[in-house]
Amino acid sequence: MGRFNSKPSLTYRNAFDALTALVEAEGTDAALRAYAEVTWEAYQKQYAEKFGLKLSSGRTCLARLLGKRCNLDSDHCGIPCHPPGVDHASLWLKDGKPYSYVYQPYGLSMQALRELVAMCERYGLECSIDTWPSWHFPGAVLTVEIKRKEG
Repeated sequence: MGRFNSKPSLTYRNAFDALTALVEAEGTDAALRAYAEVTWEAYQKQYAEKFGLKLSSGRTCLARLLGKRCNLDSDHCGIPCHPPGVDHASLWLKDGKPYSYVYQPYGLSMQALRELVAMCERYGLECSIDTWPSWHFPGAVLTVEIKRKEG
């Protein structure tokens, strides 16, 4: 202990001991799943609060981000419903309007990355890929955030 936290609290040390015991008894996958169970809601809440967003209850469709109506997975004047490599998608609203399309794949192939960049360029979008705030399965997925270009 001490590699990632030089001054661990008692609570931290207890969690460390519990996770160490879980790894020894059930393996690293069990420890990762326990971590994900504990943190996923907090990561999702942090994302929403950081940007003042609300999760959309409507269809999760890329066309909505561009101000179009979703036609249930059909073509929207060439706009796909979902970007390349999509997995665990969500649409986020700011002031009641689509702000970001987020998806959380376990990985992205070179081909999916090429298609994603081409799609963003074609429709005036920008994307970022990060490990934060991966809430679907924290520690195991990436977060791809797509937004309209500003300016």
